[in-house]
Amino acid sequence: MKNLDRNSLLNFLDAQKDEAARLLAQLIRFPSTQGQEAEIQEFLHERFRALGLETELLPISPSLKADPEYSFSDLDIDYDERPNLVATLQGTGGGRSVMLNAHSDVVPAGQWPGAFEPEIKGDYVYGRGACDDKGKIVVMYLALSGLKEFGLRPRGDIIATAVIEEEVGGNGSLALIRGGLRADAVVVLECTEFTLAPAHRGCLWFRAQVEGRATHLGKTREAISAIDEATELIQILKNYEKNLIAQSKGHPLFPEPEEAVQLNIGMISAGEWPSTVPSRCVLEGGVGFLPNKTLEQVKRELKEAVQKEGNEWLREHFQIDFPKLHNDAYETPADHPLVETFGEAMQEAGLDPTPKGWIVSCDARLFSKLAGLPTIVFGPGRLIDCHSNEEKISIPDILKAAEVLTLFLLRWCGTE
Repeated sequence: MKNLDRNSLLNFLDAQKDEAARLLAQLIRFPSTQGQEAEIQEFLHERFRALGLETELLPISPSLKADPEYSFSDLDIDYDERPNLVATLQGTGGGRSVMLNAHSDVVPAGQWPGAFEPEIKGDYVYGRGACDDKGKIVVMYLALSGLKEFGLRPRGDIIATAVIEEEVGGNGSLALIRGGLRADAVVVLECTEFTLAPAHRGCLWFRAQVEGRATHLGKTREAISAIDEATELIQILKNYEKNLIAQSKGHPLFPEPEEAVQLNIGMISAGEWPSTVPSRCVLEGGVGFLPNKTLEQVKRELKEAVQKEGNEWLREHFQIDFPKLHNDAYETPADHPLVETFGEAMQEAGLDPTPKGWIVSCDARLFSKLAGLPTIVFGPGRLIDCHSNEEKISIPDILKAAEVLTLFLLRWCGTE
């Protein structure tokens, strides 16, 4: 491996501070919510091509919606002019390849009028997507810029990807996997606060429906309120959460399972008139779980909990399905060479390399579970800032992450 003096790398990255802030601000100005990703993908295509990479905008087939792993959202949007970006630095041969993954889509602005009007305040850049996940695209860009600056050619291929629809469940990464894109390892760039995460929790959204027997308010005692039955259902689901936490204790990468294992009721819909006993109540929510459970186990256990604890009416008038987000948990062994090599890069950069599970889910589980690739999650930024009305990221943190990523690429891919 051709050595790179760390001080030279630090000096290079420090000189890129203003450029990194400007590039991130440019990315934030693209309101790249679901369905609006075309312009940012074209912009990134040109920026990465200017680094000398082989770039390609890969269209997504409409047939992806028939894939059993596809995640549906509330918006039914076609994929015309909404491609994934793949930018490849071809290796010279004999080294291990790696795929870098970040997403260019963002959640909507919500109640933040200036979400897509970036502000640079001191060391921070504010705006929608600053932390989740456009700052990580800048990390990729800086690391690849550094290799170019120092004339370092990797032995193994470096494949940088900027995908769409991560926020609705990972359909962009799913398309890459179904299209056959592979590497010897995958680094998914997300806001782990510099934690090396070879695992993350799963997250399953559910929709539960309870039927009642409607009648007039004056005959309430002869009716069966769907809301009353749903109240019992909520308690059963909360009991399931307690049992799930208890069963998740002892996982070495998740020492405090309460941080990741939760069940939340996010939406309730019921009733048509104040003086009518409701005949139907629909609950929508989600459950987080650790790699000790599979997605299919959690689905089955939710149904079994109601059949075991519910009253006779509830058992016979209850339905549950899972039409939206269905992210499995995943885990790469902590002693895998990918984890160890990335940890060495972190240690050289002065960061704690102790592996720990990430308490949310992302596209990493797709590369691990569907493609069978060793995968980790890493990146700068705080989870609490993501999706907020003051979303921000520190430019020094972006530079530090680029340092780690560059050092990792040199170790993993080899150079000459």
